[in-house]
Amino acid sequence: MADRPPSDKNAARFSAVAVQIGAVFATITQIPNQPTVFWKDPKLQNRTEDNIIAWTWREFLLNGSNPDILLRLPMTKAVVRGFDTVSSYMHNVAQININKFIVAGASKRGWTTWTTAAVDKRVIGMVPCVMDLLNLQKSMHHHFRSLGGWSFALGVYYTMDIFQYLDSPNFSKMQAIVDPLTYSDRFSMPKMIVSASGDQYFLLDDSDYYFRQLPGPKFLRIVPNAAHAASSGHEAELIQDLQGFLLNIFEKATFPKLQWVRSQNITHGKITVSSSLRPKEVTMFHAKTLDGLRRDFRLYVKNPSTGQPVIHPVSWKNGTVTRITDTLFEAVIEKPQVGWAALFIMLKFPGQKGSTMDFTTDVNIVPDIFPFPDCSGETCRGTLV
Repeated sequence: MADRPPSDKNAARFSAVAVQIGAVFATITQIPNQPTVFWKDPKLQNRTEDNIIAWTWREFLLNGSNPDILLRLPMTKAVVRGFDTVSSYMHNVAQININKFIVAGASKRGWTTWTTAAVDKRVIGMVPCVMDLLNLQKSMHHHFRSLGGWSFALGVYYTMDIFQYLDSPNFSKMQAIVDPLTYSDRFSMPKMIVSASGDQYFLLDDSDYYFRQLPGPKFLRIVPNAAHAASSGHEAELIQDLQGFLLNIFEKATFPKLQWVRSQNITHGKITVSSSLRPKEVTMFHAKTLDGLRRDFRLYVKNPSTGQPVIHPVSWKNGTVTRITDTLFEAVIEKPQVGWAALFIMLKFPGQKGSTMDFTTDVNIVPDIFPFPDCSGETCRGTLV
């Protein structure tokens, strides 16, 4: 269940895409550089992934005076220097000038995808995957209200008492530095934001708190029946989407413009979506929570007896989509008597050179109520679930 850094298998997959579309591909490992040992740590612990980030967050939250400690900054700088290295190498070895990049990454590398696009004007497209915790404080309060605490996957942040500082001035200062939404006016390039329906780190409806604030071409791609490792079991379809997205950028082709309206009443929830281009296929996915305790669509939860993650089999199924016109569609679900139901619509579009692209609406959760009151101040420490 640990969050893993990129693998050679990923490099092989994306290299194949690069060959097919005629692009140069480079993968940067050790983002972040790990394991890391902090000299101020009395245990001198070898820290990796979230354990490094949580440490740097805590150091900043305790004093608020050293933004350079925040790990997002060197992670972002490393990718920018990676761009420089690729440009220099290709110029010297192949006499090819490369001055435009499309950046992609998952989880912490997904966060770095956002921040790299914010600071480097060479980025002409981005694909952040399974990291859409933008508008950090509001999204985290939404997390608490949905689950009545914090997902077990965030355990290291809980152990290091990060959440009790959620409403503090220093957390706001930190958010102004590391939150991609701070730099939203810089995200004019095409964006395909990939998320997992059953992510154990981030919630399915986090997009409510940032998506409409993003400028330029923007697309959601929710992967149904997937946990945080969204590509697991979905590699072929995601590679296909990536290839179509990249080709559309390279060929300067027209992207579809999607607009949708979510609505609900005392008996049903509905999504109506329109497109500027005619899709090849339109599919609806819907699911229900397993009970009425939490607004919880995760595929893994904490076992209260053992403290270990266990499968939480929320299943997404296909439903009926009503075609109103060739470019206007709607789907409806019933409000459950207990718990919550959710739906989203997926549209498949033809791309360049025989490729395709799947984009989705965001999710409509019915009923639109939360099972837990919000936290404030130190009560945000909460518990793990």
